[in-house]
Amino acid sequence: MKIVVIAPNVSENISGEAIKAFQYITHLLFHGAEVTLLTHARSRGHLDQFPDKLNVVFVEDGFWQKVFWHSKVLRTLVDVPFFLAARKLIKSIYVETPDTFFHFLGPVSPIIPRFPLREGKTVLGPITGNIYYPPSLSGREPFQLRVRRTFHELSQRVVSVLFNDKAGFSRILISGGERTRRSILWAGANESQMRDVFDSGVSDKILALSKISHEGTNYRFVTNGRLVPHKGIDLAVRAVALTTVPVTFDIFGSGPEVEKLQTLIDELGLGERVMLRGWLPSHDDLIEEMKQYRGFVFPSMAEANGIVVQEALAMGLPVICLKWGGPTLLTTEETAIRIDPDSEEKVIQAFAEQMDRLAQDPEYASRIASNGFEAARKNFSWEAVAEQWRRAFSDA
Repeated sequence: MKIVVIAPNVSENISGEAIKAFQYITHLLFHGAEVTLLTHARSRGHLDQFPDKLNVVFVEDGFWQKVFWHSKVLRTLVDVPFFLAARKLIKSIYVETPDTFFHFLGPVSPIIPRFPLREGKTVLGPITGNIYYPPSLSGREPFQLRVRRTFHELSQRVVSVLFNDKAGFSRILISGGERTRRSILWAGANESQMRDVFDSGVSDKILALSKISHEGTNYRFVTNGRLVPHKGIDLAVRAVALTTVPVTFDIFGSGPEVEKLQTLIDELGLGERVMLRGWLPSHDDLIEEMKQYRGFVFPSMAEANGIVVQEALAMGLPVICLKWGGPTLLTTEETAIRIDPDSEEKVIQAFAEQMDRLAQDPEYASRIASNGFEAARKNFSWEAVAEQWRRAFSDA
């Protein structure tokens, strides 16, 4: 199989989308696929672990890429000039090897135009966008996201008129359920192009681990990821303040919410119980750290998928999340603890109660962990996920 993977970000450490691309390419190479990667120059330095048989073509920053990046208004569309530049490279590859699959892997946004080569075998996705805050928590929604939600349908219809790019794909992989299908239809695609799939797999090195053991009491909880408003980490911090046992909470990651979170921690007097740990040097270091905790706390209010949730399940960490967005597509009532997003106060209280229970009840923790552990091995191995994608390619 000859495949060109087009992904702006590829790394084992940058973000969920970059990790997904890194692991997918690793899987393809292991199974003997002939892979060419088209990625942005910022991925240079993150690809050293790949063997020489991976052909990498970097798209360097051009004039418009720099303009978009430095503009507050256009920054969210910074990948548009990347895909325009990539199209020229795709066309030259197609001329030489027309039987190649062109897989536009990231980002997950359903809006950004990709400019596919319509005469080629082109696959888009998985796409898992069109996710916004629950109605009961919409008052927390940042202004920029509120504007995007208000104009989402209009934006898609405008993109359809201007570019009609989604209609040009042989196949579109959908991992966001009905909300994403609706968005892609607004963009000019049709139902026959779409196939439902899981958004990502979990690395083999995680799936090879033994399940984390939950014996006795364990008051330690953890989360990780980029610290941005929609992750709702402040909700978890406030929940720690309401716990009745000495729960501790470690937060791995960084981002624009760091200062606000530290201020909140200080105001609540939680300096010895809630720690901002920053980014660890590598993903392997994070995996090793996760083994000591009782549960994974994930109060994200607008999560399109949730690779960190998949990884926690695969390690045997009980997950506490909102019953909203991506995590609802990855979990069930048996594999995770899902909190109804009824109101901010009820969410905080529910997280506190579940941390209390998990910390003191090893049988409860083990049952949730075992269910998630088994489900992850069934559904989230790259063997299973990539095969699901491949079947969608084949019937395009």
